[in-house]
Amino acid sequence: MTSDKITPRVFEAILPRICDRDTAFDSKSWSLENPLWGHCAIISVLAQNLFGGDILFGKNGDVRHYWNRMTNGLEKDFTIAQFRGRQLKLSSVRRVTNSLQHLRIKGSKRYKLFASRFTKEMAEVRS
Repeated sequence: MTSDKITPRVFEAILPRICDRDTAFDSKSWSLENPLWGHCAIISVLAQNLFGGDILFGKNGDVRHYWNRMTNGLEKDFTIAQFRGRQLKLSSVRRVTNSLQHLRIKGSKRYKLFASRFTKEMAEVRS
C-alpha cells in the first residue's frame, strides 16, 4: 500500500470514520464519543505502510501505546485524541518496525478489516 498522494492530514481526518468496536483493541471501552480508542497499533501500522518511517512503542503501567516517526524524523501520533488531552509519560520506548510485534499486528484480523475500510474510504474520497 502506498500513499498515492494522500497526506497525513487527510489520513487523520478519515480515521474516526472507519474506527469502531470491531477494530478496537479494547472493544469494551470503545465508544462513538472516542472513536480512536484502542486503535493506536493498527493505525500506526497503516500509517507506516502509507508514509514510511518507523513505528514506536512505549508503555507506562497498563498503558501501551504506538505512534509513528515519519521519514523526516518528526514523531506523529495519529491517535493522541483518544487520551483527551491527558499527558502520556511513556517509558521503555522502542522502535518496533519490522519486529515480530509489528508483524503480528499487521497479520491480525483487526488490521485487515481496518485496512480494507481505509481502502474503501479512499476510493470514495477520490470519486
